[in-house]
Amino acid sequence: MEQKFREICRKNGPCWHLYTPGKESDNIYRDREDFVLGMNLTAFFAGKYPEVTIYTFQLMNNHHHYLISGKSDMVREFFEEYQSRLVRILNKVKDYDLRSSEYGIKRIEDANPFRINIVYINRNGYVVNKEYTPFTYPWGANMFFFNMPISSGGLYSSLPYKVKRAMFHSHDINCPSHYFMQEEYISPLSYCHVKEAESLFYNAHDYFSSVTKGVEAYKEVAQMIGDSLYLSDNEMYSVLRKISYDKYGTFALTKLDSEAKYELAKCMHFDYHASNSQVSRILRMDIYVVDSMFPLSSK
Repeated sequence: MEQKFREICRKNGPCWHLYTPGKESDNIYRDREDFVLGMNLTAFFAGKYPEVTIYTFQLMNNHHHYLISGKSDMVREFFEEYQSRLVRILNKVKDYDLRSSEYGIKRIEDANPFRINIVYINRNGYVVNKEYTPFTYPWGANMFFFNMPISSGGLYSSLPYKVKRAMFHSHDINCPSHYFMQEEYISPLSYCHVKEAESLFYNAHDYFSSVTKGVEAYKEVAQMIGDSLYLSDNEMYSVLRKISYDKYGTFALTKLDSEAKYELAKCMHFDYHASNSQVSRILRMDIYVVDSMFPLSSK
């Protein structure tokens, strides 16, 4: 794996996790139309910056994640151009009042962090939206990992000029000739190097296991980029069972006394950013008790 990772870096440049902050940020993408625009602009600027390689990405309501490689100045220029065009269009067409937000890039030095960051990004939409799995969230490249390619909607180049202009709200509509469509937007398979990213996993089983496990690893990524870690109820339950066994000698959360439950509630809130309702559900604590421990203003 390390040899494969070094080869990727040798060929494509240093690898980075580029992200914008989600905490206390206003929504950027407020409806399907906004997300479609974001997907198309990602494709457009990926074509405009061939020096930059995208392995996977996800657009969230109020922030972004890209696993990307290239010289840092080119990576920054790619995203700044993307963000500037996005904000300009949304402010003009939708009458939003958006500003380009700060962003960060963290260099990825080894194969294992590369793998963990892929999975972290590809899970992002799933963990905050119960309507999706890590393989169905539509606003990123996650659905293509170890999955049969979705049928092509035809080449971008064959679309009428008016349709292309509407996609980008611009006369600047030139994209690489191999780009093809997926419903309303250009397919990420046109420009994301998914196969290279997949090569850092042993096989599909390895990838699936990484997506469904490895909570502590996701926690490390979240802390590194200043993100909030969100776990599903099942994932949070599994984490708490292990903590409970290590501290109290039992996997059965229902057998814990009140003091132990209070300690686990604090762990959920402060270490794993669990909501009060999630604490109440999993530990079977009265919601009024949980709200008194963690008042709304401190969530």
